[in-house]
Amino acid sequence: MKKIINILFISTFLIIIFSVGIISYVKDDRPISPVENRTLAQRPFIDPKTIVSGKFFKDFETYFADQIYGRDHILKAYTKEQLFLKRAIINDIVVAKNDWLLYEPSAAGIAYEEMDKSLANLKTLADETGVEVHFAAAPYKMNMLENIYPTFINEQLGIKRQQYFMSHLPSNVHGINLYQSYKEEFTQDQLETMFFKTDHHWNIDGAFIGYQKIINGLSDNSKIFKGKPLEKENMKMVCNHEAQFVGSLNQRLYSMVNTEGEKACYYEPFFDADHGKVSTKTWDGKVYNNIKDIYASGVNRKDTIMYGHLFTWDYPEIKFEYDNAPNDLHVLILKDSYGNPIQPFLAQHFSKTSILDIRHYQEKSIAQYVKDNKVDMILFVYNDSNLTGAMYEFVPKAK
Repeated sequence: MKKIINILFISTFLIIIFSVGIISYVKDDRPISPVENRTLAQRPFIDPKTIVSGKFFKDFETYFADQIYGRDHILKAYTKEQLFLKRAIINDIVVAKNDWLLYEPSAAGIAYEEMDKSLANLKTLADETGVEVHFAAAPYKMNMLENIYPTFINEQLGIKRQQYFMSHLPSNVHGINLYQSYKEEFTQDQLETMFFKTDHHWNIDGAFIGYQKIINGLSDNSKIFKGKPLEKENMKMVCNHEAQFVGSLNQRLYSMVNTEGEKACYYEPFFDADHGKVSTKTWDGKVYNNIKDIYASGVNRKDTIMYGHLFTWDYPEIKFEYDNAPNDLHVLILKDSYGNPIQPFLAQHFSKTSILDIRHYQEKSIAQYVKDNKVDMILFVYNDSNLTGAMYEFVPKAK
């Protein structure tokens, strides 16, 4: 009887193992993991050379781990267990006091050489275009709130990188150092109200202050632009209190961290429909000409709401025009996602505003864009951890 039970147990185990393997192999492969925000490995091509070298088997192991049937259920169960055990780092996310979520610090060094390449590319862009170039470094949550990290985590290098980069900007690039300004002006408690707890971005409070400081910085540094920022006392805050806010960091934890108290809000009016026009082309070629389809498009959602629903998504290109602008300037804004909440406020200060996200815009070089569109000024709005890499390559990728 015992032998039969053992045989049944082993048979059942083998059936499960082989069934999972077969189902994983024959099902359609998923291209991305929305929870992990990364591309998943695809089935490797069978090649005698890679088989002999062993590369095929390593690639297949990675592929199988990414595409195994029920993978999300396995990871979710693991995440739930780790949260129950109060682990400090789960899925590369630091779970700090009071449900603050932060990215685990990178083990990489300061990366001076990579930053020097970025700085050299900025200088080349300013030289080639001949227009004013301003670089507004938005305060990255993990730099601004470094005190929230558990004490056992070593010193953060993000601030040192930021300080090096901003202190080495080319002479023809005007810097607007928001990190320094925020640190000088606000207490730690005030700074914590300016960022989402479960997302890696600033909220509308932090972003609107950033917008005001950018306009003031442009006015101080520019020879062609003068202006005063909008005041929030003249704005109305609109919030979504129904939907659950799904932050980018919490998404990595399957949204299992409490989001009560997250401020899913924006300010209006953010667009003057009587005098303004707006248009955007999405990644798949769709064109929108209604501001409600571009900014705060998901603010009335009832179930869940994300940063992109609340403000806007990382579209390749957005254009604003105002016929009542206080000047005839055309500004080109190059931005990452930290620039999304403040795009429409910045645009109200210029006759024409073009906004590019060069992670997705690949039609022409930035220098050519400036020339073709008669741009008068370039404004960067990058968070101050975004100091190297593809967003400093100002020519399209080779196809």
